Amino acid sequence: MTLGKIDTALDDLEVKKLSAEARGLLAELRQSNAELKATLSSPSFKKLPDDADAALQRIRDLAGDPKLAESIEHLRSTLARLDRIFGSGEVDLTTTIDNLRQISDNLRDLTEDAKRYPSSLIFGAPPRPLERSP
Repeated sequence: MTLGKIDTALDDLEVKKLSAEARGLLAELRQSNAELKATLSSPSFKKLPDDADAALQRIRDLAGDPKLAESIEHLRSTLARLDRIFGSGEVDLTTTIDNLRQISDNLRDLTEDAKRYPSSLIFGAPPRPLERSP
């Protein structure tokens, strides 16, 4: 290869552009490295293993506590009791709700009638319409 061809080949590579991009990349790497050093040297990051170890120990203590097993068993029996109470009475509960709805409707009718004809509460029937003379 001749010297002219090498020169042309180097011009085609755009060395200046590549050099500028390489410098930019190096600057970004330096900034990232500085941020990583700051993170790794922070007191809270250095405390992280101790905090995690303490948290795991606390979890082990809670899981090994016999009161936890007793509480879970008590909760299980309470839920089973509630299931028996509400599970067997599902039809009764539906009937009760329907009855309450009907009672509510009846009370609404009664109060509307009492508003329109207050004397019906005392006399029992709405007043007769007045007869008009021709």
